[in-house]
Amino acid sequence: MALNLKDIDVAEGQTKRMNCPSCSGTNTFTISKQMGVVVYNCYKLGCTARGMSTVGMSAMEIKAALDRMKDTIEITTEKDTPTMELPVTLGYDLSAPAVVKFIDRWDISGVPLMYDLMQHRVVFPIMSGKGRLIDANGRTLRGDVTKWYRYTGNANYYDYGKGSVAVVLEDCISAAVVGKHISGAVGVAILGTSINMKHIDYLKKFDKVVVALDPDAWYKTLQYVQMLKSHSINATAMKVRDDLKYMIVEDMEELKRIVKH
Repeated sequence: MALNLKDIDVAEGQTKRMNCPSCSGTNTFTISKQMGVVVYNCYKLGCTARGMSTVGMSAMEIKAALDRMKDTIEITTEKDTPTMELPVTLGYDLSAPAVVKFIDRWDISGVPLMYDLMQHRVVFPIMSGKGRLIDANGRTLRGDVTKWYRYTGNANYYDYGKGSVAVVLEDCISAAVVGKHISGAVGVAILGTSINMKHIDYLKKFDKVVVALDPDAWYKTLQYVQMLKSHSINATAMKVRDDLKYMIVEDMEELKRIVKH
């Protein structure tokens, strides 16, 4: 059945969840509108209701959008990283079964996440020190495309957690796992292949830095520790049995011990 999107009342900038007009699935259909473009999707298995359509904007909606753009321009004249322009397919609805499965798989419920409908990615938002969205790192839920996708490249690291000890890791999932499950620790994903001065400046604020890269990156772990120590940072290497996102009991207990002492 072809969807008549004009029959669905969704305002500019709004996301609605409702029964699917195609398969009648209960509360399985989401629709959002950004800059006159409607993105819709049904999460019910077997339903093909999904896509994008340009429906246009009213005069009032155009005026409101221009006002928001003016506000954004004024904000980004600050001496800070520009605010990230959100793709219309990127939102906060995490109810898709594959997203729920991803969150459960890594035990990261409560970690701020987004979902990119069209790229089918779970997205880790990255905020500036002033609380503005400046970048995001998306992990694919498909097996046939690039695993990770950077949305702007403006950020140097992703961090999650609260504490005086930073744990340097290789990906956002590991950082979220550490930040959620290790008290007193902040998981830090460096979002690249090497540590740079911006990483170092950020890590200087911690009492201790633990470098815990994947087992096959032990030589790089030692290099990072040496570099951090050369900048008077209290750094130590942790040799893990497996990537910390897999939460091997012995690794997690060892990390807790290092963080506590």
